[in-house]
Amino acid sequence: MWRRVRNGELAEVLPQANNIQPTSGQAVELASTHEVSQNVLRHLRQEIESSPDDRTFGAEIAEIPEVRLAGIQGFPNTDVSWTYLSTLFVVNVTENDTAIEIAYVPNEKPDDPNFFQSLFFDNRAMDVWIDLRGYWGSESFITDAFVRPYRVTVGVFGNGLNAGLRFAHNTRNKVGTLIGRVLVRKGQPLQNPIANDFTMSERLARSESVYAVRAAEVPRLETSTHHVSGADACVVWVHGTLSCGLEGLKDLPVLPKIPMYRFEHDTFHEIGENASELANLINQLGCQRTYILAHSRGGLVARFSQQVLLSRYGRATNVTTFGTPHMGTPIADAANGGLAIFMRVGDFVMNGIPYASLVRRMAGMFVGVELPPGIRAMQPTSEVLRTTALFLNQPFESWAGVYQDAGGSLGYGYDIDTVVSGIFGSTIEHDLVVPTLSALGGHTATRISCAHFDYFKNPAVQDYIASLI
Repeated sequence: MWRRVRNGELAEVLPQANNIQPTSGQAVELASTHEVSQNVLRHLRQEIESSPDDRTFGAEIAEIPEVRLAGIQGFPNTDVSWTYLSTLFVVNVTENDTAIEIAYVPNEKPDDPNFFQSLFFDNRAMDVWIDLRGYWGSESFITDAFVRPYRVTVGVFGNGLNAGLRFAHNTRNKVGTLIGRVLVRKGQPLQNPIANDFTMSERLARSESVYAVRAAEVPRLETSTHHVSGADACVVWVHGTLSCGLEGLKDLPVLPKIPMYRFEHDTFHEIGENASELANLINQLGCQRTYILAHSRGGLVARFSQQVLLSRYGRATNVTTFGTPHMGTPIADAANGGLAIFMRVGDFVMNGIPYASLVRRMAGMFVGVELPPGIRAMQPTSEVLRTTALFLNQPFESWAGVYQDAGGSLGYGYDIDTVVSGIFGSTIEHDLVVPTLSALGGHTATRISCAHFDYFKNPAVQDYIASLI
């Protein structure tokens, strides 16, 4: 039974549903029978509508009892599985709650289900997480978090071997509703088991379909190298982690008057591999003067490419970065949940409704999986960033955002500050994903007030890009 904890003591029983798969539909059914804000129900239903099936909240692995990757002979602990337990709970949060504490107390009633019993007869290591989604404010902005319980107690309770859980989550006095479920991972996965971003093709195809006009205006770089050879100037757009070019381009009301292209690439790959490909394509493009505009991780790709273009092809380029972690970001250091967090924040919103992409649906499978090299490069201690500081000496411009929490002004977006449970602390300026100081790496640097996914909605940024000639 799920209970709220107040002052260290078990308090009220939470609204909960057991012996069901914890999907969006079940969340709507549970929430609709209890006292929650109507906007929570509305947005839950919108999430379902944006998906071809009931998978938005549930994630793809919730629809089957277990996803298991077979072990490799001779390698211990490579047999790994992810299971969402058949339980779901709802908790309301008020402005008086700086944090909330939740406990799962087994066998308070004789007919309480025993979720863990079968898992104990499996000799693989067990790791337990709480997968939380929050809906906040009068219009609901969404947060996602994977929270590890601070206490897991295993013992004999009533109907057999079972486990009790306690966990805490920082809610920062925001008003809203949390919907939670339990994710169990058994066994340890291989180091870096993911070579490619398998979500890229779906994300790109969907984005090019929804933003078809902008996609035609700004074609893919790799398919357009024969169009502008010898042109005086052009712009190349480089996207960030688990994104695609159109996610920033769609926010620009006016494009530059010179040809513009977008570099669509796999952000799981090494920074150097992306940069070499970009440099080759820009060289083939043949423009006399090239502006590279890059968001987030794309700025690292752009700067390495700038160096390759100069040293290999003798081509000078102008690079401008927006929210790039030149000195890294602590999100890339988020223990065990790092990749899952990146996959969640890499999602995007279409027409006011979160797109129920494979990125979001599969995120839970990557709790505890080591970051791919292309994302690990953004860790503050990475070799890539040390190389950047030592060897990349070409001038570039940078824009850095400072996020001001306006009580949900993001609208239907992602409050990454809560996603990472306060990882930046109260003294570090940031744009929700990248520390402001880390983004201010350019020879010409500009600070603006914005969140990480809102740079290209900022009028100053829009004017700067439109003025390129």
